[in-house]
Amino acid sequence: MLKLFRSRKGITSSSLRNLSVTSQFSSANQNFDSSHDYVIVGTGSAGCVLSNRLTEDGENTVLALEAGPKDPWWQWKIHMPAAMTYNLCNDNYNWYYHTAPQKGLNNRVLYWPRGRVWGGSSGLNAMVYVRGHAHDYDRWQSEGAEGWSYADCLPYFRKSQTHQEGGDDYRGGEGPLHVSRGTMSNPLHQAFLKAGQQAGYQYVDDLNGFQQEGVGPFDRTIHNGKRWSASQAYLHPVLERKNLTAQDRAMTLKVIFEGDKAVGVEYMHKNKIKRAKANKEVILSGGSINTPQLLMLSGVGDENELKEHGIPLVHHLPGVGKNLQDHLEVYVQQRCTQPVTLYKQTRLWYMPFIGSQWFMTRTGDCATNSLETGGFIRSREGVPHPDIQIHFLPFAVKDHGRVFPDGHAYQFHSGTMRETSLGTLKLKSSDPRDHPILDPNYLDTPDDIVDLRNAVKLSREIMSQKAFDPFRGDEMLPDRCFSRPIRCLLLFTKKIFNITINMMRLKESSLETKEPHHIPGYCGYMPQFKYKISETFGKTTHDLLTAPEISRSNGPVLTPLKNKDSARKERHAANKGLICSRNKQCGGDQKYGLNMVPGYTGYIPKGQHYFGDRYAIFTDEAISHMEKDQQTYVDQQSGLRSLIKEQCVENGQRKLPLTARTKKTKMYFPKGIQHSLSPYTYNNDDPRKYMLSGYTGFVPKSRETIGMGYPDITKRALCDFTTKSLEAKALEKTPVVIRRAQKKQIDTKPIYIHDSGMVPHYTGHVPGEKFRFGRTFGYSTTNAVNKTKI
Repeated sequence: MLKLFRSRKGITSSSLRNLSVTSQFSSANQNFDSSHDYVIVGTGSAGCVLSNRLTEDGENTVLALEAGPKDPWWQWKIHMPAAMTYNLCNDNYNWYYHTAPQKGLNNRVLYWPRGRVWGGSSGLNAMVYVRGHAHDYDRWQSEGAEGWSYADCLPYFRKSQTHQEGGDDYRGGEGPLHVSRGTMSNPLHQAFLKAGQQAGYQYVDDLNGFQQEGVGPFDRTIHNGKRWSASQAYLHPVLERKNLTAQDRAMTLKVIFEGDKAVGVEYMHKNKIKRAKANKEVILSGGSINTPQLLMLSGVGDENELKEHGIPLVHHLPGVGKNLQDHLEVYVQQRCTQPVTLYKQTRLWYMPFIGSQWFMTRTGDCATNSLETGGFIRSREGVPHPDIQIHFLPFAVKDHGRVFPDGHAYQFHSGTMRETSLGTLKLKSSDPRDHPILDPNYLDTPDDIVDLRNAVKLSREIMSQKAFDPFRGDEMLPDRCFSRPIRCLLLFTKKIFNITINMMRLKESSLETKEPHHIPGYCGYMPQFKYKISETFGKTTHDLLTAPEISRSNGPVLTPLKNKDSARKERHAANKGLICSRNKQCGGDQKYGLNMVPGYTGYIPKGQHYFGDRYAIFTDEAISHMEKDQQTYVDQQSGLRSLIKEQCVENGQRKLPLTARTKKTKMYFPKGIQHSLSPYTYNNDDPRKYMLSGYTGFVPKSRETIGMGYPDITKRALCDFTTKSLEAKALEKTPVVIRRAQKKQIDTKPIYIHDSGMVPHYTGHVPGEKFRFGRTFGYSTTNAVNKTKI
């Protein structure tokens, strides 16, 4: 770092040695070299916006300080989209941070690039424009961040943006930040979009619009073939304003306080320490690393940590540098059987051709970041909204593009977005030149491990679809041999991240020998043992334990009990001290004590969590558990009282006066028709009338439909249900018409004819027929009624 400061900031070694002495001397002297209304530290994405907006008022004077250089128009490594890896591989415009050794990654040290240039990290990043999910903003507000809901932020998103395809309810059309779509001319991008749909994910035309979940084209901060960073959008257009002073290569050393009020900053520029006064506000916009580092260097932070480095305390604020969060990405790579990737574009012999095309026309392969498609999916059932982001790249890279594998390949960048692991940022020393100690504490929670494993699994699932059949070769990363979920978690993550997962590590057991085989007499479950015959027990169990085709658990069902008595004695001694200290502090009924006598039938707190031991031992463990919870509660209450005491003075007034908001926040309501989220309300011809895959609730009429995908089944069922419901409602309004039955007309035609006989085969009664014989049926039935004189 000493070389970096000498060559790029003009700071000599003698001035660096005298930095701390000069800084302490200048703190006592309240003379300032310049005075401004606002002093902004850092010209990254936030600093550029603030420099632009604050100077719109001609009465405000603004000083913007940037530790790095400018981004001149001739610096093609910044402005060429395809050249983004150049600045990630050196420290010209990059802080070039590294993390502390990560215990969750086998003590690996990870590289963290951060922008040190006008525009900040927007001048180094991959230019993918993603706002985030609406539910995340709403969660912020529900947790207390008033005014940060998605409805509050959406108008500002639209105001800042000019989208290539014009504005709508979610996109802006007149903002300074230009956003465009890629051409997606590479056939691998189309294969990815088709594969995502074949895997069951919906195609989404705008991943920053109404719906984020699914696969689709990415928006990018590229305009006319150039990177459109925050400095291009906000800072460069206003550099001519007389009330703005944008200073590059000016490293801020600390914030100057008068009591508990920030009145200015001290910074190094051209080998001199200068002091700038802020008449209104000092604004720290150095990002998630430089801002807490500068606060701690200025005396704002945890008192004990500042004391270790000899920094005078200005304000005890232990939260500075805590709750550091970052998310990991996994590279899932496959060989490509066709020469359609961008591998050729990464070769030195081909770069002059595509480079000259960009310099002359701002078009071609150098005018894109190649990350033109991607998606957002859920890691598992029950997740309320997508928590995995996928970037698709039609060539293969490693380590932020610092390594290019040989040959044609393509890859997924799959990463989780809502980690639960929390890390810290601490000072390495009181010297501003020293990078802070960054400890993101990766994969500290089981949920993060499971989510990362699911990201690999779901990426492989998309890669296995038919759309990739013409291009699919062997898997490069993780490896095709890591096919089982647990093995993929253990071996692949250990290979890529060197993750040590203690909870799933195979442990040496006294129940198994080193060969391995089970000792005769073992009565536990053994997969497929009942199908093996004509071998000894040891030989059979050895074959089953070593056969690669047999699925098994990664740990033994039973584990040996080592030093059980000594461990129990240690716990009993600790529990005894805990319970005895409580009995001394409190009076009254002390029925919960040590060695409780069996026969007590009252309530034992936490007793439901302990079983399998004799009464005295289980009550000892349960009561100690209760005492630990009580002590934790007391410590939390004590910490809360200390915090309240620090925030208030003796007369009950807060140190930092709070002003009530007088202007009520105006809610934003998008224009146009607002649709219900329930598919029941959509018309039958609406394409959104279906249930999302994973919905486990009742769907009427769905049992009658089989043989189709879940979206098709639910769409047909809901349409049938809607049709029947409309018919039933229409029937309710139909008037009832009562029709009387008509009287039946009796046929008066005579059965017995006077002047002729009856037709043969008549089987009814003929009067007097049984007394006549010797005649034909027709003759004997002629005038049958008169013959009988009835």
